[in-house]
Amino acid sequence: MPPAAPSAREVLLQQIKSTTEFQQVLKQTTRAVQKAYNNGGRRDAGLRSKRSWVVLRLIADRSSMNPHAVLAARRLLPGGVWQDARTLAEQEVRLRDLIDTPEVHIAAAQALAVVPWKATAVKAVRIIAELRLLRRIAEMNSRGVAPNSKMVAEMLVQEWPDHGLQPGVNSWLSRLPLDVTLRRRWLMRLRRFWGVHYRKLGSRAHLSPADQRRKVLKKKKTTSGPILGTTFDPTTGVQNGAIKVTVGIQKRL
Repeated sequence: MPPAAPSAREVLLQQIKSTTEFQQVLKQTTRAVQKAYNNGGRRDAGLRSKRSWVVLRLIADRSSMNPHAVLAARRLLPGGVWQDARTLAEQEVRLRDLIDTPEVHIAAAQALAVVPWKATAVKAVRIIAELRLLRRIAEMNSRGVAPNSKMVAEMLVQEWPDHGLQPGVNSWLSRLPLDVTLRRRWLMRLRRFWGVHYRKLGSRAHLSPADQRRKVLKKKKTTSGPILGTTFDPTTGVQNGAIKVTVGIQKRL
């Protein structure tokens, strides 16, 4: 017997499937063409450098190549960039080959020339402030102190590098210690970017008897278990270092 002809419903479903597949291919092709066009425009203007390289160039210029730019590069660049470079000194040499180019210097200078700053310059300054913040928290942890989220936000404002008139940045910094929702979003980004996660404070041996009594008395007001912590070392960048950054999180956050 000859095969039965497909029903109208089956034909319609097949046409819908074909149309969906065509739309997906068209979208991918459009994105590829747009990316090639944008890269061509940036190449003609001498700005074909990657955005991450520009951010790292700004960090090196406004703070330091080692350790700040190198530590930031570990988060911004793929792991294959480092290959056999394991120490900060070896990774600094590898990083200089990427960001010490005329194109990157031009892009970095133009990022700072635009007022108010765009996302690239703001991101570079924020990374510098967060690295300074992590080092400061690590020093506090070594004394058995875990600051709460509001204290961390206030310390970020203090560690923020000096800059020119930036209304958007100034407004965000002024709201951060006071706005709980804004502070929570920033802490989430901080945890994701630097590999910070919830962990108990592991420096109880450093607490004095008075501090231990104080923590017991305040147990009902703050959580004893989940406080922000990480094995990230803001000095060497080692994930399993001895220094642990821990931040107390209040229940009302």
